[in-house]
This record gives sequence, C-alpha cells and structure tokens, in this order.
Amino acid sequence: MVKVVKYVEDFDDDDWENIAKIIPTKDAKKCVKRWLFIQKKGGNKSKWQDGEDEVLKEQVAIYGAKDWT
Repeated sequence: MVKVVKYVEDFDDDDWENIAKIIPTKDAKKCVKRWLFIQKKGGNKSKWQDGEDEVLKEQVAIYGAKDWT
C-alpha cells in the first residue's frame, strides 16, 4: 500500500488502464468503479492535517495493512 502512494499525483482521473497496472488484483473497470463509489460517498480529498500520516503509519504498524476504507 505504501508503495502505491507515490503514484497518486502521477495519474489523471481518466488514466484507469495505467492505474490498474500498479494494482495487481484490479483491472481498469474495477478501479474506476471503486473511485466512483468513493466519490458518491463523499470521500475526503483534502490534504491531511499535520500528524495524520504519522497516526496512520502507527496504526498500520500495530494492526497491519488492512482495508482502511
């Protein structure tokens, strides 16, 4: 999961084929479907506040890389 973070700013919202290439278990259709689901649910796309990255890293260290949605 952490490796994927570096790609976030490298792709446009319509670049699903290339996005799917870095997510081995998903194809482009599944990626766009998930993105649309997140948008419909009002996913927060704002920048993280100071310290939120560290809190998430600590939680991943404790509980492992789970589905954090």
